[in-house]
Amino acid sequence: MKNIFLSLLLVAAVLEGCASTQFRNITTRVESGVHYKKIIVHTNLKDMDSRQTIEDVVVQKLRAANVDAIASYDVFPQGTNVPKDEKKITVKADGFDAALFIKIVDSKVVQSAVTMVSKISRDEADPQVNLLNDPNSTVVASTRHYDYVETVNTFDTAHYKMQTTLVDTTDYAPIWKADSGSQVPMDADGSVSLEAVVDSYASALVDELEKEGVIAVVK
Repeated sequence: MKNIFLSLLLVAAVLEGCASTQFRNITTRVESGVHYKKIIVHTNLKDMDSRQTIEDVVVQKLRAANVDAIASYDVFPQGTNVPKDEKKITVKADGFDAALFIKIVDSKVVQSAVTMVSKISRDEADPQVNLLNDPNSTVVASTRHYDYVETVNTFDTAHYKMQTTLVDTTDYAPIWKADSGSQVPMDADGSVSLEAVVDSYASALVDELEKEGVIAVVK
């Protein structure tokens, strides 16, 4: 019964186009009571449109949590060739107390199948039983039968694995690291909404950062 219930939930989530994200392997060395308030967000993607999408969504979620977040492409525009050491100096000079690095390490498409069982009723007449006990009557008894039809629903889900690292700009040492997995149902044409993936990822990320005390909880 539990497996059937979970399958129904999964089908409902797919039909609604829901995305989900889970974080794991979390390590932190953030001291109690220390909250980071200004964070620069950077991802490793070379495609500028995808990079902007990811950084913008994460920045939006952090700002909603009362964190002064800025996308790295706003600080270092595309085509800007700035040495790594100079970037660190700029980030620190601009008042960022932390930098968030997002790395997509793997992506794949997984096909799943869920079997649904439908119950179909049908009435069959029984000519041997005359309800009116009248030889001229055509009113006869009927028996209701049930047929069970199995339908297999297949769907494709895009899976993304990410690594997230937060560093303190004082010494650029990692203070919070985690792996995460995000899943989102693919559209009928085989495409996937990157916005849906990142929205799920960013919401879960902010929840984890608040839970770990890395950023202050918004009340």
